[in-house]
Amino acid sequence: MKDEYMRLNEYARLLSELSEHYDEELDRVMVFGYSEELIRAMNEHEVYSPDDAWIVFDGVIDELLNELAAVGTK
Repeated sequence: MKDEYMRLNEYARLLSELSEHYDEELDRVMVFGYSEELIRAMNEHEVYSPDDAWIVFDGVIDELLNELAAVGTK
C-alpha cells in the first residue's frame, strides 16, 4: 500500500507541473521545458504531448485511488 501512495504522490506532482502551464483560453497545456521526472514518465507511458500526458496521468491517479479504496474496504 505504501507503493501506491508513493506513486500517487509522484503522479500528483506530474499533474501539478503540467497544470502550471495550462492555458485556459486555449484549453490546453502549453509546451514547456519538462522536468526529467516528467520526461521519464511520458516516455514510460509513450505519450509525447503535454495534453496526452495530462489525460494518461489523470487516469493513473484514478486507478491508484480505486486500488487504495478497494484495499480500504477489505
